[in-house]
Amino acid sequence: MLKQWCILIVLLSIYSCNRDKDRFKETEDNDLVIQIFRMEQTLQDSGIVNFRLKIIPKKSINRLISKDLHEKLLYRMDSSFYLLEGKNKIYPVLIQSIANGNTRNYEYLISVEADDMLLRKAKLVYQDKYLTKKQYDLTRKK
Repeated sequence: MLKQWCILIVLLSIYSCNRDKDRFKETEDNDLVIQIFRMEQTLQDSGIVNFRLKIIPKKSINRLISKDLHEKLLYRMDSSFYLLEGKNKIYPVLIQSIANGNTRNYEYLISVEADDMLLRKAKLVYQDKYLTKKQYDLTRKK
């Protein structure tokens, strides 16, 4: 009986780890580390998908962030994120900066009006306007 319980616990642990692996992605280059986590939907039929996104500048970029640039990264990111389906850009209905107490990285809550089918077809893009001026595909697995 004890052996069956142990096997059940191990299998549940493995299942729970694999399930979250699909919801977390990380993209990295020489300048930034970008982590994105798809959050659980509270209302299944809401049509809103929420992501928690963290931008971590590397030391070389972090030194260049002035007070003005820091403020832009906190409050002026409204058109930096979008879903790209073909040539159509679908902008989020909400981009909220998350106060995390850390001045060396930036976190956001991003709410997109989309369903699972659209998310499978489209890619989530971060178009950096302030640090690197690069485009990052956030749906690509590293």
